[in-house]
Amino acid sequence: DLDLPQSVLEEEKSMAAREMVRRSAMGGATKEQIESQKEIILEEAAKTSAERVKNSYILARIASEEKIEAAPAEVEARVSEMAARYGVEIEKIKAELQKNGRMESIASDLRAEKTLEFLHQNAKLTEKEGWFS
Repeated sequence: DLDLPQSVLEEEKSMAAREMVRRSAMGGATKEQIESQKEIILEEAAKTSAERVKNSYILARIASEEKIEAAPAEVEARVSEMAARYGVEIEKIKAELQKNGRMESIASDLRAEKTLEFLHQNAKLTEKEGWFS
Protein backbone atom coordinates (compact mmCIF):
# COMPACT_ATOMS: atom_id res chain seq x y z
CA ASP A 1 0.00 0.00 0.00
CA LEU A 2 1.29 3.47 -0.89
CA ASP A 3 1.67 6.16 1.76
CA LEU A 4 0.02 9.09 -0.02
CA PRO A 5 0.55 12.72 1.08
CA GLN A 6 -2.56 14.00 2.85
CA SER A 7 -2.34 17.42 1.18
CA VAL A 8 -2.39 15.81 -2.28
CA LEU A 9 -5.32 13.59 -1.30
CA GLU A 10 -7.27 16.57 0.04
CA GLU A 11 -6.65 18.61 -3.10
CA GLU A 12 -7.75 15.74 -5.33
CA LYS A 13 -10.79 15.09 -3.12
CA SER A 14 -11.78 18.74 -3.41
CA MET A 15 -11.45 18.68 -7.21
CA ALA A 16 -13.43 15.42 -7.43
CA ALA A 17 -16.22 16.82 -5.24
CA ARG A 18 -16.43 20.01 -7.33
CA GLU A 19 -16.63 17.91 -10.50
CA MET A 20 -19.43 15.77 -9.02
CA VAL A 21 -21.36 18.89 -8.00
CA ARG A 22 -20.85 20.41 -11.47
CA ARG A 23 -22.13 17.24 -13.18
CA SER A 24 -25.13 17.07 -10.86
CA ALA A 25 -25.99 20.71 -11.54
CA MET A 26 -25.63 20.22 -15.29
CA GLY A 27 -27.87 17.17 -14.97
CA GLY A 28 -30.60 19.36 -13.51
CA ALA A 29 -30.11 18.86 -9.77
CA THR A 30 -31.12 21.81 -7.64
CA LYS A 31 -28.86 23.43 -5.07
CA GLU A 32 -31.01 21.88 -2.33
CA GLN A 33 -30.71 18.39 -3.85
CA ILE A 34 -26.95 18.72 -4.14
CA GLU A 35 -26.72 20.01 -0.55
CA SER A 36 -28.77 17.05 0.71
CA GLN A 37 -26.26 14.69 -0.95
CA LYS A 38 -23.21 16.48 0.46
CA GLU A 39 -22.01 13.60 2.67
CA ILE A 40 -22.41 11.04 -0.13
CA ILE A 41 -20.56 13.31 -2.57
CA LEU A 42 -17.68 13.81 -0.12
CA GLU A 43 -17.45 10.07 0.62
CA GLU A 44 -17.40 9.19 -3.06
CA ALA A 45 -14.88 11.95 -3.78
CA ALA A 46 -12.60 10.58 -1.06
CA LYS A 47 -12.74 7.07 -2.55
CA THR A 48 -12.08 8.15 -6.13
CA SER A 49 -9.40 10.66 -5.19
CA ALA A 50 -7.33 8.08 -3.32
CA GLU A 51 -7.39 5.79 -6.37
CA ARG A 52 -6.56 8.63 -8.76
CA VAL A 53 -3.62 9.81 -6.66
CA LYS A 54 -2.31 6.28 -6.23
CA ASN A 55 -2.58 5.62 -9.97
CA SER A 56 -0.86 8.89 -10.84
CA TYR A 57 2.04 8.09 -8.47
CA ILE A 58 2.42 4.63 -9.99
CA LEU A 59 2.36 6.01 -13.54
CA ALA A 60 4.84 8.73 -12.62
CA ARG A 61 7.20 6.16 -11.15
CA ILE A 62 6.97 3.97 -14.27
CA ALA A 63 7.48 7.03 -16.49
CA SER A 64 10.59 7.96 -14.52
CA GLU A 65 11.97 4.43 -14.65
CA GLU A 66 11.33 4.21 -18.40
CA LYS A 67 12.41 7.82 -19.06
CA ILE A 68 9.06 8.71 -20.61
CA GLU A 69 8.53 12.44 -21.07
CA ALA A 70 6.16 14.76 -22.90
CA ALA A 71 8.22 16.71 -25.42
CA PRO A 72 7.53 20.44 -25.76
CA ALA A 73 6.34 19.81 -29.33
CA GLU A 74 3.78 17.30 -28.01
CA VAL A 75 2.50 19.81 -25.46
CA GLU A 76 2.31 22.43 -28.20
CA ALA A 77 0.36 20.01 -30.41
CA ARG A 78 -2.11 19.29 -27.59
CA VAL A 79 -2.63 23.01 -27.00
CA SER A 80 -3.15 23.47 -30.74
CA GLU A 81 -5.78 20.70 -30.71
CA MET A 82 -7.55 22.42 -27.82
CA ALA A 83 -7.50 25.75 -29.63
CA ALA A 84 -9.00 24.16 -32.75
CA ARG A 85 -11.64 22.31 -30.72
CA TYR A 86 -12.77 25.48 -28.94
CA GLY A 87 -12.31 27.78 -31.93
CA VAL A 88 -9.83 29.98 -30.08
CA GLU A 89 -6.53 31.38 -31.27
CA ILE A 90 -3.63 29.24 -30.06
CA GLU A 91 -1.82 32.17 -28.42
CA LYS A 92 -4.96 33.13 -26.51
CA ILE A 93 -5.55 29.63 -25.14
CA LYS A 94 -1.84 29.21 -24.38
CA ALA A 95 -1.82 32.47 -22.39
CA GLU A 96 -4.89 31.35 -20.44
CA LEU A 97 -3.37 27.93 -19.72
CA GLN A 98 -0.11 29.51 -18.56
CA LYS A 99 -1.96 32.03 -16.40
CA ASN A 100 -3.84 29.20 -14.66
CA GLY A 101 -0.80 26.95 -14.35
CA ARG A 102 -2.38 24.33 -16.63
CA MET A 103 0.53 23.89 -19.08
CA GLU A 104 2.29 21.65 -16.56
CA SER A 105 -0.91 19.69 -16.16
CA ILE A 106 -1.12 19.13 -19.91
CA ALA A 107 2.47 17.89 -19.96
CA SER A 108 1.70 15.61 -17.00
CA ASP A 109 -1.42 14.24 -18.71
CA LEU A 110 0.55 13.55 -21.88
CA ARG A 111 3.26 11.78 -19.89
CA ALA A 112 0.62 9.60 -18.22
CA GLU A 113 -0.99 8.81 -21.59
CA LYS A 114 2.39 7.86 -23.05
CA THR A 115 3.11 5.70 -20.01
CA LEU A 116 -0.21 3.89 -20.36
CA GLU A 117 0.54 3.34 -24.05
CA PHE A 118 3.98 1.99 -23.12
CA LEU A 119 2.38 -0.43 -20.65
CA HIS A 120 -0.19 -1.51 -23.23
CA GLN A 121 2.49 -2.13 -25.87
CA ASN A 122 4.73 -4.03 -23.47
CA ALA A 123 2.13 -6.05 -21.60
CA LYS A 124 2.66 -9.77 -21.73
CA LEU A 125 -0.46 -11.79 -21.10
CA THR A 126 -0.13 -15.34 -19.97
CA GLU A 127 -2.91 -17.84 -19.68
CA LYS A 128 -3.45 -19.26 -16.24
CA GLU A 129 -5.27 -22.49 -15.65
CA GLY A 130 -8.97 -21.81 -15.34
CA TRP A 131 -8.78 -18.43 -17.04
CA PHE A 132 -10.12 -17.91 -20.55
CA SER A 133 -11.98 -21.22 -20.45
